[in-house]
Amino acid sequence: MAAAIFTVKSFTRTWLTSGFWIAYVYIACLLILSLARFAIGLAADFAARRNIFWLRNSIARERGIVAYRA
Repeated sequence: MAAAIFTVKSFTRTWLTSGFWIAYVYIACLLILSLARFAIGLAADFAARRNIFWLRNSIARERGIVAYRA
């Protein structure tokens, strides 16, 4: 729609296309990293509830440190 109103040179058009691709990749990486962070949090919660590897005291100590910092 904007191309119909404004005259866009081919050089500018390639820069716009590259910019949009960079933005899409950036957003996709942020989404992947946030999902990974969420999954790690779920895994830590599961480990704490089931006491997997006998780590309940270590996880509780770490959560206490985080709560104290907040």
